[in-house]
Amino acid sequence: MNVNKIVVHSLIKNENQQMASVDLSQDLLDINDMSVDLVQRLDASYRKTEITNAVFDDNHGNVFPKEFKDYLKHNNGDAAFLNFSQETIKNLREKVENISPAKGGFLVFTEYRNDERNYVSVFLIRDTIGMLFKKDKGKSSFIINPAEHLDLDKLAMACKIDLLKYESDSGKYLSFIKRKMENISEYFINWIAVKERESNKIFTDSLYELVNLVDLPLDENNKEIPREVFRARIFDYVKSAPTRIININDLSKFFYSHESYLVDFAEKHNITLDTEFQPDGRVMKKFIRIDLESDGIHIRFSRGELQKKIRFDDQNKNIVIIESEKFAADLRKEIEQNGPD
Repeated sequence: MNVNKIVVHSLIKNENQQMASVDLSQDLLDINDMSVDLVQRLDASYRKTEITNAVFDDNHGNVFPKEFKDYLKHNNGDAAFLNFSQETIKNLREKVENISPAKGGFLVFTEYRNDERNYVSVFLIRDTIGMLFKKDKGKSSFIINPAEHLDLDKLAMACKIDLLKYESDSGKYLSFIKRKMENISEYFINWIAVKERESNKIFTDSLYELVNLVDLPLDENNKEIPREVFRARIFDYVKSAPTRIININDLSKFFYSHESYLVDFAEKHNITLDTEFQPDGRVMKKFIRIDLESDGIHIRFSRGELQKKIRFDDQNKNIVIIESEKFAADLRKEIEQNGPD
């Protein structure tokens, strides 16, 4: 990981109180081992959460997407990044002042490169016991307190912007943590201004794409599970889920013993996937069935029949062989009774 910029500000607000204020840094943090380690751990913690994908709602009046766009117009300069972080947290203060359940914390704004992709992320960290950050009076900025260790449970909210996707306007370039605490998370989501969240059908298609690309998991004998078997096991896993909700981190842990393996792979291969969603039933059938209509022919069969009853001719790739005594008898009967037309 390469960290290019990082700055920390403090949003000061107590729960069940109306008033809020900010304590701003006036300089970016130095890039050193501590700041790089902080961003690495925050990014790793983010990948383990429930993530939702979207784009900005850049309608007039939404401060965050406007300030972010202005930052990029200034060629990602340090001064522009500091201004982007200061102006947006001031707007956040305005948004939470009248929200009684909202609480403050430290906001870490950072630009970094990870897995050959560039990101700008904002992490909201609760810091109720120790002081993870302290004010450097010489610079009038928050710096990392080396005496404290980051408690990842205090990562309250966060968002992450894929710069390549954003600048090329391709796909859902914005992602954010999806929390079940609506009264706490909703103000953060409103602040970054999101729209166009993907549908469950899109995510199920993405899961199918992921399962067909990802390295195969190993069985109890340390051998790769065949792709067809893997797809079928994914189908069974989803079908057996009590709520029929699939969590990608749980799925990853079940098949790979690594909670963020599938999320990391999806990100590296530009596959948009929420961490948790309800799979689309029709799309899920692709995991166990081939349903194809082409050139006036409609064929549907279980994937398990490939190479058994249905196969390609070894000599001519344009010939598909269906080897089934019953199918042949039923086809003859249909033609004899109703004709070939």
